[in-house]
Amino acid sequence: MTKYIFGFLLSGTFFLSGCYYDVENELYPVDPNQTCDTVNVGYTARIEPIIRTNCYVCHAGTAVAGGNIMLEGYTNLKNVDGARLYGAISHAPGYSAMPKGGNQLADCDIKAIKSWIDTGKPQ
Repeated sequence: MTKYIFGFLLSGTFFLSGCYYDVENELYPVDPNQTCDTVNVGYTARIEPIIRTNCYVCHAGTAVAGGNIMLEGYTNLKNVDGARLYGAISHAPGYSAMPKGGNQLADCDIKAIKSWIDTGKPQ
């Protein structure tokens, strides 16, 4: 009988040791000394890498999915309505949240894109 109890406890230990809840903010706390630079945000240095990483899978080359919106290249992105772009990436009510089916962009990336839009979408 003690074998069964020991076996049950041992298997329970293995089962429960694999169950835990990780909170991203606790594992990777935001460094209060790290700032989000949104001054002089340009397309080439700051915006294009964000868009390439998060949007090109559906909005570049032959993969022009969702809404037939091409975001590849400065001219294409510049011609996208700024309010619509910001509404989509900030998951604002009334806009299709982007990236579709993915997590919202990092706050700093959203702020950078907003700054870029607000300053006239400089290259």
